[in-house]
Amino acid sequence: AHHFWDFRGCTDGATVTDRIAKDLIAMPKNGPSCGADGVSVDGNDDWINLADWTWGGTTSIEVYVKYDSIDNLGMIFDFSNGASNNNFMLYNSGTTSTIVWN
Repeated sequence: AHHFWDFRGCTDGATVTDRIAKDLIAMPKNGPSCGADGVSVDGNDDWINLADWTWGGTTSIEVYVKYDSIDNLGMIFDFSNGASNNNFMLYNSGTTSTIVWN
């Protein structure tokens, strides 16, 4: 199945349902805010939790990131099966603007 979540113009605190299969939700955690450009997180404890699903085959992920400041190992996304378990991550290296795909 294909999935797509569009956070542009979402409502603060409300779930976002995937726009293709319409069977998976994205749940905001700890207060990210929504706007015309998408969701904004505070770099501290805000995040979006996607419902569990099984990955397989070819996968593409698209994100747009705008930093107000660069934190040490600022996580852009982390898909995993728990801490340090099958992690699929995108983050900045240390306090640099270099992006790491792991």
